[in-house]
Amino acid sequence: MMFRFFAKCNQMRKINISWWLILSLVLLFSCNLAEGAESEAVEALHLTWSQDPMTTQTITWQTETVDDKQFLEYKDVLETTSMLHKVRGTVEPFYTDEGLHYIHSVTLDNLIPGHKYVYHIGDGDNWNKEGSFQTETAMTNVFTFLLFGDSQSSDYNEWSKTFGQAVLQTSDAKFFINVGDLVDNGQQYTQWKSWFAAISGYSNQIPVVPVVGNHETYTLIPEKKFSLPIYFTQQFKVGQNGPEGLKGQVYSFDYGNAHFVILDSQIGEERKFLPDSLERQQAWLAKDLAATDKLWKFVFIHRPAYHNRQAESLPDPKTTAFVPIFDQYGVDVVFSGHDHVNKHTLGLKAGMVQAPGTVYMTAGRSGTKSYNTMEAKDWDAVYLDPAQPTFNVVKVNGNTFTVNVYQQDGTLIDSWNLVK
Repeated sequence: MMFRFFAKCNQMRKINISWWLILSLVLLFSCNLAEGAESEAVEALHLTWSQDPMTTQTITWQTETVDDKQFLEYKDVLETTSMLHKVRGTVEPFYTDEGLHYIHSVTLDNLIPGHKYVYHIGDGDNWNKEGSFQTETAMTNVFTFLLFGDSQSSDYNEWSKTFGQAVLQTSDAKFFINVGDLVDNGQQYTQWKSWFAAISGYSNQIPVVPVVGNHETYTLIPEKKFSLPIYFTQQFKVGQNGPEGLKGQVYSFDYGNAHFVILDSQIGEERKFLPDSLERQQAWLAKDLAATDKLWKFVFIHRPAYHNRQAESLPDPKTTAFVPIFDQYGVDVVFSGHDHVNKHTLGLKAGMVQAPGTVYMTAGRSGTKSYNTMEAKDWDAVYLDPAQPTFNVVKVNGNTFTVNVYQQDGTLIDSWNLVK
């Protein structure tokens, strides 16, 4: 995918670049990037959407000290002037098991749909980090996103390799979704630091849509095994349109001709803190789905309703509680993780094969952790348990939806589609 990037540095020149190279060339967008010492080191730089993907972009990063001098400058790549838009965001304390850190967040608004922007972060004299992004194109019904299963790992190098291969062969991905268990212990800062570091060359350019998993609720305290996913919700600035008590864990948004819903399946882990989590989500989900007129309806929830665990013959009651709502409002696909296998069902309605029905897909694993306690079930159309981590390339093209499943080495192992 090519676009024109105009830079003024001694003289105007026009450069054709591919979007995945924009990070290395982003220094061209302004001649006032200063030499010398950097400002406070920026970590965990990433993009999310807290509002409309067509006209806004949320950018979040972390520092070890408060550094309230930091701000963000940005511009449309079509702007030829060296004058940049300057924005100061919010700074909030982030209390972790390794001490106090600070989270900086900026939401850029009034952006032009379908345009590409570049930005950098610094104190006005020294610039620390750069990145780029593209807003959603108006009236689009053609787009691609990346889908990853559990990235939890003892070593996040595998997560980095999986993500890197996915981006390498999918240059048109507009965003990526991780369906939960991003890390192995949600209240351990070093794991989050490693998770972000593993994708640091990409997360400043491709927005993430995070889904909370059961491991995001784990703690380091043996007698207090679970907590609310506080590290998750504080780090990821997503839409706040979910039910009370679950904002940041449950949310929805539109992209193109599709409606995306993110749910929280950690009913048991969070029961002590929110005993009616399931009921709150059920009421909210029905209202949310009833309000959309998008052609495609996608739901993302960590635990699969139609799982692959050997020890259990029946579907998971925690997530099948949502199935009647999926059926009523015609959800097309429910994407999950948790079981670390790659599978999808035939269309199901009330647990029975029926067309058209909802397809339930498990997205595999993108990290090191694997299980030997899974098996194919009667409800599966395709079941795979590859030795390598995997990634999924999801394409929406008008009334056609396609999923391609790849191993970490880029080998295609499954492909399926739906047509409306």
